Amino acid sequence: MGEQQHRFNGDARVLHRRAVRTPLPDEEAERVFHENMTNVADACERKAELLADPDASLLDAYETEFEHLTESFERRLRRVAGDDYEEVAVAYNRGERDDRVGALASYYFEALWRMQQRTTVTDMVFFPIILRYPDSFTVNVRFASGYATSESVL
Repeated sequence: MGEQQHRFNGDARVLHRRAVRTPLPDEEAERVFHENMTNVADACERKAELLADPDASLLDAYETEFEHLTESFERRLRRVAGDDYEEVAVAYNRGERDDRVGALASYYFEALWRMQQRTTVTDMVFFPIILRYPDSFTVNVRFASGYATSESVL
């Protein structure tokens, strides 16, 4: 039993009503963006294949998708904040940093943490909205839950 799972102590407010814009200044940045988006699309396709397979479990489908998404998000985190991206994100959340790199690392790391948790939280749905522009892209990570009001369309 000796190993304890590390928990990210971020803040969901970092995602609420926020999006992040990332410049694509050169060919290398364009290539990395393309590879990440291809990986995200592959993850969704693989999950769909597993969901259609009666011999595959629902958990296997979501875990396989999460593994691919993790690779994409970690690649983006390393590109933005370096190999110590988790420390950068945590420092930003503690108020020890107040810069763009810290904000981006915190945003992506919080999104990754929430994606990992969605398979164990009832009614949590993940919506990544990615908008591509000629010299940049914007990511808006959304999570929907079972929350409804009398004004909601169900």
